[in-house]
Amino acid sequence: MPFWIPFLVFLATRWVGKQKKVFYSLGKPLGEKEKQGLAGFFEPALLEHVKIVYLERLHPASLLTQARLWLLKIIFRKQHLAGLTLGGCVFVTDSIQTGEKINLSILFHELVHVTQYELLGIKEFLKQYLTSWAYHEYSYPQIALERVAYGLTHHFETFPGKPFSVKERVIGGLEIK
Repeated sequence: MPFWIPFLVFLATRWVGKQKKVFYSLGKPLGEKEKQGLAGFFEPALLEHVKIVYLERLHPASLLTQARLWLLKIIFRKQHLAGLTLGGCVFVTDSIQTGEKINLSILFHELVHVTQYELLGIKEFLKQYLTSWAYHEYSYPQIALERVAYGLTHHFETFPGKPFSVKERVIGGLEIK
């Protein structure tokens, strides 16, 4: 592990906690269509407590919250992200939704990360994520936690009518310490 990873994990853990604290209350719960489309894959409690934050639809009153939102939008644009999970708070761009239909594959992928966060905790999730990112020479597709999420998402897309427990599959692929 590179010498700087523990310090970066320390900073990232604090940052994730602050963003979740600020934005969780501004997020929206999953709609009934999304819950139905994801039922059988995720535990009902997860589908009830997760919040979706649509970045383009937020208009916070606080200047500090506006600055945090601006920073998140920059991260999304620079990294070409469709979604980003910080604990039980899933940030998405409007590209996840077309009319009334939400892209369940993107949402599924992000909820795999919510499951990983819940099983590992924020600090361990970030440690494994950043260590894998550095080990694979900063290649996003090679990050172990992303590979699990993409693999499960592929299975979801290939066999949408055949639910499986994401939590059980994630547990099988994690280094829980």
